[in-house]
Amino acid sequence: LHDLGYILRGRYSPDWVPTWVKQGFDDAWLEERDFLWGAYDDGIAIEHATTMDATRASDGLVCAIQMKPPEAESLPIIRFLMRPEIANDPRNHACPVLAEVPLDEWTPARVVVYPLARDWRLPPMRLIADALQFCDQLLEGIAFLHEHNIAHRDIAARNIMMEPSALFPEGINPLATFSRVPVPEKKPKYDRVDVYPQMKYWIIDFGLSSVFPSKAERQFVTWEGGPRDMPECWQLDTKGEKQPTRPYDAFQADVWSLGKLFDRYFASVCAILSCYFPC
Repeated sequence: LHDLGYILRGRYSPDWVPTWVKQGFDDAWLEERDFLWGAYDDGIAIEHATTMDATRASDGLVCAIQMKPPEAESLPIIRFLMRPEIANDPRNHACPVLAEVPLDEWTPARVVVYPLARDWRLPPMRLIADALQFCDQLLEGIAFLHEHNIAHRDIAARNIMMEPSALFPEGINPLATFSRVPVPEKKPKYDRVDVYPQMKYWIIDFGLSSVFPSKAERQFVTWEGGPRDMPECWQLDTKGEKQPTRPYDAFQADVWSLGKLFDRYFASVCAILSCYFPC
């Protein structure tokens, strides 16, 4: 990765020495005080071993890098979305791709580089205008994908991210994106209402997506992962038990899943906005 121009945090350096060791403590001491793990950035495990933060050596940009096998079905979609005429379309709300390169000449793995993003739910939305902007961008983004015959097939809260620079112009702690462990963070400098023109929400993770040559050539799919509560994908097997084996329209399912996401978050989770989104 260093040869490709990306630098990992010191935690992943061959000569790394844990911070707590430098302070005179050993691993056993820290394990006995698990409440202290969050106090040491280099002691926090990332959630997915194939995705982490890195710094672009050329300009110091902190970004996200993801390792993918060369046969990953998402790569053709990623390459399509990287085309200038697609990437620059304002209706495209897929997470931008900064680069897609081979790891090295001996390893077939591919390295995909994205801007660093964060959970769209933090900080929580406060105004109805926050929710409307969020819904508008995602509806436009899904419509854009469908216009190009791409069905996402895994629309869920975890697959939506927020571009953080509008709220956090001084940057964020990357571990807030890549770990489930609470980490120390600065408070946002601005409220969403102060920076509406700069707020961006991105759709990520095309690992389950399907792409078709044209609208006329679209076909039904069967459930392979993602949301399982879509009524269209269930049917009774020979034993009379419900199984997610029924072929369904992936494009309609995307719309259903997005509506369900809106309902779950705004009607159930975000109490301050729930009165505007009755169940």
